[in-house]
Amino acid sequence: MKKNIRLIIIPPVVGGIVAALALVLIQQALEKFYFPYDPDPVFAFSVYDYLLFDSLFFLLALIPAIIFQLLIAIPIYKRYQSGTKVFYLGMWPFVIICCLIFGLALSYFNWSKIMGIEKLLLKAGIVTWLAITYWVINLNLMNRIQAKILAAGNKTIK
Repeated sequence: MKKNIRLIIIPPVVGGIVAALALVLIQQALEKFYFPYDPDPVFAFSVYDYLLFDSLFFLLALIPAIIFQLLIAIPIYKRYQSGTKVFYLGMWPFVIICCLIFGLALSYFNWSKIMGIEKLLLKAGIVTWLAITYWVINLNLMNRIQAKILAAGNKTIK
């Protein structure tokens, strides 16, 4: 069970931290270079206004990530490790398509026609990139943790 807990908790925490740091860097770069005088940058909120790095908010944001990891990500990961495919796709094309759908949907729901199509596309690109960053980190950590578990002598993840 301890080995399963490592697969459930460590990848979402590290992936969430890296994605949050990337979001802050992107927001700062966009405010400085792309929208230097626009009071409404790509995101309709300021990262610092909502205190993204406040520990309580970050812990609350990790709860759905850990639940998603437990109920969806690990079963799909095990399925790929056993050699079967999901929707006739390999693991990375499946992840990229899911991240693209997630990025397009989230940016569309956070967009208004007043903002223009340029900001919609910019939001979609940023959210998709953040989702892909999260899942690349998450899946690579899952591979490393599983390799350590297998090196320790356990043959399967139960």
